[in-house]
Amino acid sequence: MSYFKLVKFAELFGVWLAFVLSVTAAASTDREGAEDTTLKKSELNDLSWLKCGHDLPCQWLATKFAPDEPEITEDLRANEGSSSSRSDVSSLENGVCFAPAHGECKDRLAGITVLAGTPINERSWERRLSKNVEKITRDECELDMIWFGDSITEFWEDKAGHVWEDMYEVSGSFRGVYSGISGDTSSQLLFRLQNGEFSYQYPKAIVIHIGTNDVMYATDFELANEDHVRNTAKAVRQRMESILAYIRQKACDTHIILVGVIAAGNSDTDVSWPSKFTDSVNAVNAEFQKLAAENRKVDFVDCQSLFLVKDGAKINIDLLRDTVHPSVKGYEVLARCVNHVLLPIVQTPFSPPPPEPPSPP
Repeated sequence: MSYFKLVKFAELFGVWLAFVLSVTAAASTDREGAEDTTLKKSELNDLSWLKCGHDLPCQWLATKFAPDEPEITEDLRANEGSSSSRSDVSSLENGVCFAPAHGECKDRLAGITVLAGTPINERSWERRLSKNVEKITRDECELDMIWFGDSITEFWEDKAGHVWEDMYEVSGSFRGVYSGISGDTSSQLLFRLQNGEFSYQYPKAIVIHIGTNDVMYATDFELANEDHVRNTAKAVRQRMESILAYIRQKACDTHIILVGVIAAGNSDTDVSWPSKFTDSVNAVNAEFQKLAAENRKVDFVDCQSLFLVKDGAKINIDLLRDTVHPSVKGYEVLARCVNHVLLPIVQTPFSPPPPEPPSPP
């Protein structure tokens, strides 16, 4: 390279360097003069009052969170499917907030190990899960109720989606979402919650109607075995404890309603009751009733008698069209049964719990 070309290159380099330095200095001055809008870890710990749909949209945190703080990022990326609890730190997930469990709720969670749910490895099941996640997250936080369950819940929208709207026509608007997958047991429901179906919502009420398939997947030999009946009920209870604990980690003050298993006939047309499933159904419902009695803001609703004829010796086929799944009229009966507990909850203005008092020095 000639001498003159070297001089020209040096001049151009000098101009470029001066420009870069001036831009960097200006940016630094702007940052110093601007208000710091990022949330530090100490501020995140004091956000227990912030709930979805109250005071500020949850997405507000996405603009305030400082992603370059590795300590915060580590705390907020817990493994959802593990048995570890995330209830001690306010958390941010997918840019949206949920409140930590504290006080009495935190004490209740202290001794509970959250089990891992079990998926069904079928494309149709995976597509249904994705559809449920999309449906629930689309509604963000403005929900009165989320109803989780199996086929009875899944079919609700198609066969009787008008029921709640009709029932609440006098008492005001009602926003509810049904999230069910046909054939699911309590273990699949637990997996679904841990994998997107309940990630940041804070509804006034959550209704859980699961357990029918836990009972019906047993063989005739197992159903006649008292030990099997008892062990099945205990296993369902353990998974329900995990479901309750998982929900409480994210929505401590949401009211939860456990709906008992209704009934299951010997076949689609055999309406006799008791059936071969009766002992297991009653054992599972007894465990749900105990769980409700042992946990704050959990109610058990037993609707079984409403689906039997008056003497209790037969399943009412007009209400359970195949001795398991409700007809349109059956869904109306089920809605009225649950509504006596649900209505006071959704009509009460939501009041977030007070922040946990600071620990003494």
